[in-house]
Amino acid sequence: MLRDNRYFGCAHTARGSVWRDARSSLKVLVDGGTWTQIYATKRSRITLSGFTPGVPTAFRVKAENRNQVTLPSNEAEIYPASAPEMTLRFAA
Repeated sequence: MLRDNRYFGCAHTARGSVWRDARSSLKVLVDGGTWTQIYATKRSRITLSGFTPGVPTAFRVKAENRNQVTLPSNEAEIYPASAPEMTLRFAA
């Protein structure tokens, strides 16, 4: 069951201690629009809310520290546009 509040973990997995104090930048893509930054933090876990069930929504993260920026992460989706159709069968 999908709930309105989402937890999103921000991990810094690059080599070296330079990423220990990195700042995470979280962007969202709603219904095929444009990527928009919605959060910037040094925390490793944040709570997101206010997203509409059924509207395709994706997130990605970048880490920034000492004038270095990582590539964007893979996209994490909630309410994907191409959700598989499900059929429920009842036993008689």
